[in-house]
Amino acid sequence: MNNKVITFLYNLSSSIMANALSLFISILIIIIAPKLIGVNEYGYLQLYLFYFSFIGFFQLGWNDGIYLRFGGETYSKLNKRYFFSQFWCLFIFQASIAAAIILFIVINNEAVDRQFIVVSIAICTIIVGSRAMLMFLLQATNRIREYSKIIIIDRVVYSILVTITLVLGITKYELFVISDLLAKLIAWGYTVYICKDLVFQNVRSFYISVREIKDNIYSGIKLMFSNISSILVVGTLRFGIERSWDISVFGKVSLTLSISNFFMVFINAVGIVIYPILRRVGPVKLQIIYTSMKILLVTFLFSLLLFYYPLSVILKKWLPLYAESIDYMSILFPIFVYEGKTALLSNTFFKTLRRENEMLKINIVTLLISVFLTILATQVLNDLYISILSIIILLAFRSILSDFVISKVFKIAILKPMLMESAVIVVFLLSSWYFQSWISSIIYCVAFLLYVLINKKSIVSSIKIVRSLVRR
Repeated sequence: MNNKVITFLYNLSSSIMANALSLFISILIIIIAPKLIGVNEYGYLQLYLFYFSFIGFFQLGWNDGIYLRFGGETYSKLNKRYFFSQFWCLFIFQASIAAAIILFIVINNEAVDRQFIVVSIAICTIIVGSRAMLMFLLQATNRIREYSKIIIIDRVVYSILVTITLVLGITKYELFVISDLLAKLIAWGYTVYICKDLVFQNVRSFYISVREIKDNIYSGIKLMFSNISSILVVGTLRFGIERSWDISVFGKVSLTLSISNFFMVFINAVGIVIYPILRRVGPVKLQIIYTSMKILLVTFLFSLLLFYYPLSVILKKWLPLYAESIDYMSILFPIFVYEGKTALLSNTFFKTLRRENEMLKINIVTLLISVFLTILATQVLNDLYISILSIIILLAFRSILSDFVISKVFKIAILKPMLMESAVIVVFLLSSWYFQSWISSIIYCVAFLLYVLINKKSIVSSIKIVRSLVRR
């Protein structure tokens, strides 16, 4: 096994380990917390996590631009003075935004719980925003091991603090939020330590270059808006649900979404490792790699749908108060199939090809449809079922549209594989909704095996191609 293969496997294992730990902590929060802290308290905790997902907006694409511009570079060759100045300019900028957020929430005199959540988000803006620049640089320069350690420290500290809170019998969501802030602060300190050669320079080395800031923001703002609009696709519907129903309903729907996104941690782990590699691959080979990765990824994601029924049975026994929302999981469980394809395939290749414009347009179109469906489902019809069904429709639409755009770039046919993929998902949705028993698992298992048999040759050849990619 050559050195490049070893490096790839080492980076991949580090990334998976870090994301697996995040998965474990997510399970702790998603499965244990709602049983112990009550429906309303859990709802506020989910509201904090929901607001947290939009923190990236306050970076204005600054960090995204650095990630895109310096992807594939070597860390030791980075201009230290340049990034020293960029880091502290961003830190000051994030602190200013945090101060404005706190001032706004105080002036508007919101309810105590919402004030606490928003102030916590403001503090998080400084910590996460400045840390993100350094973490993006570690990703872009393929220092996945250090990047993974940061995630591990963040989640280990959080899990320890949350465990202490639960052991002491404290069931206030505020302590969960404070634990998260402390964990992120400690991880921030470790990140700064790893990148101390970038963060700490002679004060005389500091300079403000409006042009460089502008270049980074200009390069990344499309990607940032694309990411934010991507979050808003589901976020708009969640916001509509939170406003149309009470906090307990919001918490129950959020629980179902979180369970459905469990498997995304592994997809994200692979995406982190694969991007720097793709940046070094010639444009001719990207088409072959895309086709191969797609068939392997879809097959893997389809196999994960087999866990639906046993998982739903366990969850209903563990969380009887959430039984109704777990029934909706039959609709939402396949979202990781569409999210996985979008995150690992479409978005990674859009970034590699530097086609952020197409990525942005797709997300904006989907977002506009999301706004329409939110108003229709939550305000006009006031139907929770239609609201939840809209989520899977939107994610499927975005995934399929992304496939069409990339197929035009690579000039490949996708109609046949797209129809087969859609057929498998439809079989899962219908069987899991109408047969709340092992019958649904058997029906879907047959559909999955047929899919594998039909695509057997493509799967085998794709494995060989991906192996060759790893050896690069």
